[in-house]
Amino acid sequence: MQSSEEATLDLDRAWLETIIVGDEEIAARELPLRIGSSAVPSRRHEMGLSLEDWAKRHARKWFEACVLADSHAEVIGAEFSVGPQDVLAATEDLADAALDWLRHREGWMGRTSPRWNDFLWAIRAVDLDGFCLPRGRSRRLADGLKGLGFDRELDRLRLDPPHGGVTFMSRLRPVHPPLNVRLLPSEMEWGWLSEIAAVHGLGRGLALVLVAPALPKALKGEGTVAYSVGALFAQLLADPLFLVQARALDPRSVETLRRHTASILVLILRAYATLATPMRSLEDAAEAMARALRLDALPPVLCGLTRATRARAMEPLEGWMTGLAAATALRDRYDDDWFRNPRAAEPIRAASQRGTGLEAREWCAELGVEISAAFGRLAELMR
Repeated sequence: MQSSEEATLDLDRAWLETIIVGDEEIAARELPLRIGSSAVPSRRHEMGLSLEDWAKRHARKWFEACVLADSHAEVIGAEFSVGPQDVLAATEDLADAALDWLRHREGWMGRTSPRWNDFLWAIRAVDLDGFCLPRGRSRRLADGLKGLGFDRELDRLRLDPPHGGVTFMSRLRPVHPPLNVRLLPSEMEWGWLSEIAAVHGLGRGLALVLVAPALPKALKGEGTVAYSVGALFAQLLADPLFLVQARALDPRSVETLRRHTASILVLILRAYATLATPMRSLEDAAEAMARALRLDALPPVLCGLTRATRARAMEPLEGWMTGLAAATALRDRYDDDWFRNPRAAEPIRAASQRGTGLEAREWCAELGVEISAAFGRLAELMR
């Protein structure tokens, strides 16, 4: 069952397409944003609001609810050695490199910062669709991980119909871990970005399937280790050796896919770091996100509607950092092709078995790696 926060974000397709695809040039490109419907539009019509006014009101109300929740929460990430501002500071050059890559692909020469509509289109990368067809995606991604020996566990992960939330990330429904864990991909199809999101969801789901049955129910949820396993698998799509050996791609395709993936990973990390940073107003939040993603501007309404509480943002931020750092540890321990070594599955299995009883930072300590190794891994993938 969805949480109230997730349900709030299951918004109507019409207004989102009005906001994001309002530009005629973008609309002509048929930017594929397929969002699930909800009962919200009928309430909007009853209130006599236009799509734009309704969206603005909802965005501000949701943003204020997140700020209120944060004000009553405990200090978030206090024991995490790398905070959101540290992440943003350490990835400034990487963000510039990511933008340079998108600029090169889209021909933005001479423009300092792209319009956010153009930015979304560049991330979408329609020309890469032949490498990431939605049909058979989960099986294709699971096959790429066969070398780790998780076949039986991945077969137990059940695929449910797509969710209609305003996110390209998959959702998990841990009905009864480890026996009944359901994976819901996003209804939004964003090509290679959806491929990254799908393998991230596959890793998170695997972590819940690996949870020890004897654990109390309270420890069987999705914690930072699950997010870490998801990030560990997702970063493989930027690893040239993985793309050659597990996906059997030619060198030219590998170069394009790895650079595009690495650029997306940098931007995802910076987006979560920004979401995990306290903001006083919706306008401040929009400006901060635009700065983080190197955009000329970002509509406050869009920023408000996709806002998360700091707690909800800090958990995946820790997970992405830990997954990237764990990749360096597994490579050092099991060689560059660790993803084909069943022995490399043991640290993943041992961490996942403890559910939310193990924090991401504790897993880093067990692997003998500093969380800051994530920055080195990102820089390596961006080269």
